Amino acid sequence: MNFSIGITTFKRRLNIFKMLLQNIRHINQDIEVNVSVNADYDAGLCDDYRRDILKTCSEYKNVNVCTYPTMTSLSKMWNTLVINSSTEYSVICNDDLAFTCNTVFNDIQKLIDNNAPDMALLSGFSCFLMSKKLLDEMGYFDERLLVHSEEDGDFLWRYIQKYGKIPLSLENDTGGLGIKSWSLD
Repeated sequence: MNFSIGITTFKRRLNIFKMLLQNIRHINQDIEVNVSVNADYDAGLCDDYRRDILKTCSEYKNVNVCTYPTMTSLSKMWNTLVINSSTEYSVICNDDLAFTCNTVFNDIQKLIDNNAPDMALLSGFSCFLMSKKLLDEMGYFDERLLVHSEEDGDFLWRYIQKYGKIPLSLENDTGGLGIKSWSLD
């Protein structure tokens, strides 16, 4: 695979993060996984949680972790995941996803090989493909947008302004790719 997986997560999501990481490793033992761990707004990064997430990640090979001692923007987490990836392409996803089809990573690789898109919305901005090249050309996600607000809308607007089209979207086709978002109600 010439892409990596990037996951954003935070304290209240430890259990579903563990399920996602196990899910990824069930499908592919070797793919690079980069994890960006956010701190809570009012409490910073809980030390027990930091230990738990590092212990969980250390149980699998090829998993890299970046933690923030204070809350940071989702934009910064996305930028960091793409920049620090060892591959040109990253599949950035929220921690509340599941890959329900064992061929999903092969399907993403075929998408890269056949179309070479710089960006594709696999399940909106809950799971998207991003190339380092596009991030360099477009400019990064705006890290000033805090508390998960309009980072995707800002980037999408700039993309449309620059290229005169919307990015490739497989959102209506995600059942075919095998990406499911969990309801956290």
